[in-house]
Amino acid sequence: MSLQFEKRKKNIGLAILVMAILSWGFLPLQALALETVTVTNEVQRDISLVIFYEGAQPNVMVTDPNGKNYGGKEDFTGYDEGETTLYLYLEDAPAGEYTISGDKKFECEIYDWTKPLSVESFTMDPMEGDSVKVHTKATYDEDTYFDWYIYAQRTDTQLGNGRMLLTQTSGYTNREDDTTLDVSALPDGTYTLSMEAVITLPSELEVTASATLDKELTISGHTQPGDESKIDLCLNLTDGILELDWSAIEDTYDQMYVGIAAADGTPLYENTFERNIQKDTANIDLAGGDVTVVLRPIYRESFAAEYTRLVPVKPAVTMSIDTPEATGDLMMSVHYQAGSETIPVRISMGEKSEVYRVNGEGDLSVPLELGDNNEVEVRYTVAAGLSYSVLKTITVQNLPPVIYLYGVEDRILTSDKKVTLRGKTDLDAKLTVNGEAVELLEGGAFQIEVPLEKGENLVELVSENTYGIKATRTVQVICGDGYGSATGDAGKGLPNKWLMIGGAGLLTFLILVLVGLRGHKKGYGIVRMLWALLQTVPFLAMLYAAGGAGYAFYRYQTMTDTIRGNDLISVLETGTYNQITDTLMTRTAWKNMGTRLMIVAWICLIVWIVLLVIANRIGGGSKAPEMPEAGGLPEVDTGEAQPTPDPEDVPTEEMPRMRYCPECGAEVDSNGVFCGNCGHKF
Repeated sequence: MSLQFEKRKKNIGLAILVMAILSWGFLPLQALALETVTVTNEVQRDISLVIFYEGAQPNVMVTDPNGKNYGGKEDFTGYDEGETTLYLYLEDAPAGEYTISGDKKFECEIYDWTKPLSVESFTMDPMEGDSVKVHTKATYDEDTYFDWYIYAQRTDTQLGNGRMLLTQTSGYTNREDDTTLDVSALPDGTYTLSMEAVITLPSELEVTASATLDKELTISGHTQPGDESKIDLCLNLTDGILELDWSAIEDTYDQMYVGIAAADGTPLYENTFERNIQKDTANIDLAGGDVTVVLRPIYRESFAAEYTRLVPVKPAVTMSIDTPEATGDLMMSVHYQAGSETIPVRISMGEKSEVYRVNGEGDLSVPLELGDNNEVEVRYTVAAGLSYSVLKTITVQNLPPVIYLYGVEDRILTSDKKVTLRGKTDLDAKLTVNGEAVELLEGGAFQIEVPLEKGENLVELVSENTYGIKATRTVQVICGDGYGSATGDAGKGLPNKWLMIGGAGLLTFLILVLVGLRGHKKGYGIVRMLWALLQTVPFLAMLYAAGGAGYAFYRYQTMTDTIRGNDLISVLETGTYNQITDTLMTRTAWKNMGTRLMIVAWICLIVWIVLLVIANRIGGGSKAPEMPEAGGLPEVDTGEAQPTPDPEDVPTEEMPRMRYCPECGAEVDSNGVFCGNCGHKF
């Protein structure tokens, strides 16, 4: 019993293991089968299952009517992927229902599978003369009428490397065909042959296939090298414009192919022109190196000749216009560096042009016209049909800039250690002061402090505009201890100012002392004495200033008479430059001193007159009228004539004496000692 039970346990365990293995194999299918679509194939045929989806590509499994599963790419006859489409191809697929399972939502359609068109064979026999035989075969799922083309592609140059059609014919697929090609129209070069087959379906869709031969075809003896001198080329070294002129080419042609290639063969420019056009221009990058120009006359779709010319972008012969674009010079300088052979140089300016012949190295001077926009072209020929040119637009002006100085003459006397110059010059000018550049402010204004040395200093201002024209102004500054400020108040040779001030002050003090003693002797009060002194000071100052001005003008006139006329000639002949300068400076200083002292004298006179008027007003109003004797009445006029008494008959009677304070003008007692109003002592 137990033995039988043990056998059953083993069988149960084995069954569980088998089921586990089978379940493990079906787990991917259970996980995969999230979406199922069924399609029907009506007859056995080659089919294409097209899966349409959104987002990520689904993982699908196809089960055919016979229960065969197709899961991997290798299970299908063909397999293609698109962005939102999956193509599954099956060959000789049985009729019936097909179940397609996937791990996400999708849609499926079934179509006939048309095998793609292909070129099964494309070979070439050795060339014989101007012909070559090729063998071709195109395959399709059934014999179908198609068109096919054979092209020749040039490989030895990138210029004009467009495909040339050698033949166009038709035939049936799945058949071999032999064709002889005529290559007489191909220009010299190396070519590869390519074939293109095209089937047009009833729906007007085209099915194409192509193939290229690995073997190259070499053509020679068809193209005659053209004379490069027949191409007239001119490279502008200023803006990189290449001018082409092929009007001298005498070949018979219908069209002209023009190509320009860089040094590495990269095409820079290509174009084809009709017979009536014989000139063209192209922009060249001068930094890209030398260029090659190729011209091919095309006659009846074939090239009879090829003209090739190398154009160096840095020629051995060089020309340069050294004159700047803005100048004040009426002559232009053209520098040339040529070889030993003489070359022609044409210099054009507007409608005027002139030809020079130069060799070696040197400069040409060419006249310019005053004004704007002198467009100058220098064109020189280095070889037959090859020339270069340089361009420049030059503006000529001969007006110098202007230098204005504010409040400064061309000659300054000062005792300062520096002088400040303020002024203005042209906006576009560059200003230097004693060789140092000065930054211009708004409107061309400038301000600069120039340090001075004792003695004569020359400050040179130079303004240069954009045309190279300079204007110079020199300011002479005399610096010394005896001078005043930069305005020239005092000069050398004048009396010491401190001595003059001290003397005038001492004399004024003595006069004021005398006035005070006299007032004290007469018994004047303090207020009256101060008032008298106040009137004396401007009067004395007026006298001093007037006297000093007179003396200064006298010295000025004396020095003027000394250096006038013939006396000046003798001074110039016998005196040094510094002595003459000192004389002129002293003369100017005396004049300035006299003018200032005269102004001071007038001011003092006005002050003195004002003080006198004030004193007169105060003094006139201080006197009181005489009063009659106390208790008496004034005599009444009766209107009758009274005899005039004889003075000798009138008895003399002493009248009471009235007194007034000299300080405040108040009436005081005749016998009083002090003023009752201001306290003045009599």
